[in-house]
Amino acid sequence: GTVGIVPDGISGIFHSRPGKDVLHLGSKRGLMRIACEEGALLAGGWFPGTSDVFTIVQDPFGIMQSISRKLKISVFLFYGR
Repeated sequence: GTVGIVPDGISGIFHSRPGKDVLHLGSKRGLMRIACEEGALLAGGWFPGTSDVFTIVQDPFGIMQSISRKLKISVFLFYGR
């Protein structure tokens, strides 16, 4: 099977804008560590233009981002194609 993972996670979601591709990697190494421990094959890929498919509703107060970080899941509103 194939699994797609967004490497920049919550930070990438809240910094995306239509027409602008942004990647936030930071010092996250958990995914790589787990994949190496389990012997999984990893293949990197970049898909330009994905920020043009839908638009994230921007929260100027950062409430959705704070909730997302506390719950460790992505909570956001979007619209688009």
